[in-house]
Amino acid sequence: MAPWTSRRSSPGSTGPCSTATTTRPTRSGSSPSRTQPTFYDPLNYAVENAWRNGVVVAAGGNAGTVATLTNPANDPSVLSVGSASVNNTVSSADDTASSFNSRGVARNLDLLAPGEQIVSLRDPGSHLDQTYPGARVGDRYFRGSGSSQAAAVTSGGIALLLQKRPTLTPDQVKALLKSTATALPGGVGELQHLVREALEVRCSSGRA
Repeated sequence: MAPWTSRRSSPGSTGPCSTATTTRPTRSGSSPSRTQPTFYDPLNYAVENAWRNGVVVAAGGNAGTVATLTNPANDPSVLSVGSASVNNTVSSADDTASSFNSRGVARNLDLLAPGEQIVSLRDPGSHLDQTYPGARVGDRYFRGSGSSQAAAVTSGGIALLLQKRPTLTPDQVKALLKSTATALPGGVGELQHLVREALEVRCSSGRA
């Protein structure tokens, strides 16, 4: 797990428009389910401290219908994210929650984002690369699925949102994304128009 910085970043690619300096949220991976309350868990303590300085996006896990989210997504402070299938269409009308999403009883997912068949950079020779050669897209890219893919999509969307509205606090970002999400079966909303609006403004302004 290698969290991103939660403040200003160096220039980097943020989407289909161009390269720009953005405010990046911290993206956390997941570890096995904990056996102690979040109040006593050292990883939860660390991400709560990080939350005070920036948005923490945590992958909810890929264990299917289980009773808890992975750590640190189980912490109520962070933004826990699961995967949505977009069914290879632009419209969100046919989007569904991915069947592999972990589900919590005391703590459920906060948000869903595209997380199936996401094309990203390939790691040649890695375990996944050797185990699933059919997922390679050319020589440089690899197609993968999981809540970590969805967490990365969400982190990029939040970066665009904070570029447009840099005064938002982490709690405000979380509340905005949840309140404007499109509800999918299962009671969890999918990342929606606030991020698209931020992207459209950035593209139309010609900022680089």
